[in-house]
Amino acid sequence: MGVAGVTWSTQLVGLKFLSGTGSGSSAGAIKAVDYFTAAAGAATAQDFAATNNSWGGGGFSQALLDSIVRGAKRDILFVAAAGNGGSDGVGDNNDGAPHYPSNYDTRALAGYDAVISVASITSAGALSSFSNFGPASVDLGAPGSSIYSTLPGGGYGAFSGTSMATPHVAGAIALYSSLSGQAAADIKANLFGSTIATASLGGKTVTGGRLDVESFIGKIGAPPPPSPTINDIYGTTASDTVTGTTGGDRIWGVPATGTHTGRGTLDTLVGNGGADTFVLGDARGRFYDDGVSRTAGTGDYALVRGFGADDKVQVAGPVSQYIQAQTTLNGVSGVGLYFDGNANGRLDSRDELIGLFADVASIAPTQFVVA
Repeated sequence: MGVAGVTWSTQLVGLKFLSGTGSGSSAGAIKAVDYFTAAAGAATAQDFAATNNSWGGGGFSQALLDSIVRGAKRDILFVAAAGNGGSDGVGDNNDGAPHYPSNYDTRALAGYDAVISVASITSAGALSSFSNFGPASVDLGAPGSSIYSTLPGGGYGAFSGTSMATPHVAGAIALYSSLSGQAAADIKANLFGSTIATASLGGKTVTGGRLDVESFIGKIGAPPPPSPTINDIYGTTASDTVTGTTGGDRIWGVPATGTHTGRGTLDTLVGNGGADTFVLGDARGRFYDDGVSRTAGTGDYALVRGFGADDKVQVAGPVSQYIQAQTTLNGVSGVGLYFDGNANGRLDSRDELIGLFADVASIAPTQFVVA
């Protein structure tokens, strides 16, 4: 409202580690960067394409570099402001006087450099007088002079700095990622390959060019096919067998309406091809709960057959409440999924079996969906 961004339907997660006056520590920055990495690696993984880092200062920190590397290995790009030079208003050459975090390089530890350093340009395409540069250390330019932006309390105002240029690039990456699904290294390569040659940036940046979102998006090519239709296939309040179609299905052992949680029933859920989701819990609560807290509750559960690498299991979260263990019941062996009833992190007689996945060794963290 009042301003337009590069991407207008992207969810933002703000991690505050600086004070109201702009001071902070590397330790705080590390916690912020690691937050995104942990969220991207969780069972309920969030797709963070990039972090925007409109901050800088301090010397080299191996611990901070290590945290950026951890993010790089999770396909998270680290977009950083190149810096605003000194008090004389003339930018510094980051090749000779490194500016952090924009001068970090993750190639040696992550296999590619996830750090993208951004200089500032004016609306006329000139390198902003305050902007740092570096033919080997600053990658590209983006609008950073007199950028109209929001103010606390609902107002608006114009700001200048490489901190204003950097989110243009981070936003463009988010937009690109939402349309392409490419790996971070490929996104960066296409970003650099789509810049528009700009005289003021020649010999001052790696690419010699400025951000051009239209050209960047054009690197994607044909749009991806539409997502396949998901069929919901339900069971009844009795013990029954529910079989999916040859397409992608969400397979339930309980009715579509009501609050029946499968208590006292043994349902068989069968995949029949396609990428299926086997539902063992949802917003209504944990399924297949016999209601007896003193026993393991193996009298009611879902027997899942045909669970493959492309399939998922939906549970009532968080995933940390569940334990996997090799289990054999009624002549069927596979991995049993148990609710950790006493929250002690190990399988014992108080834990509730909610699913037995036939002929499966384990369920990968990425195969969980939390309702």
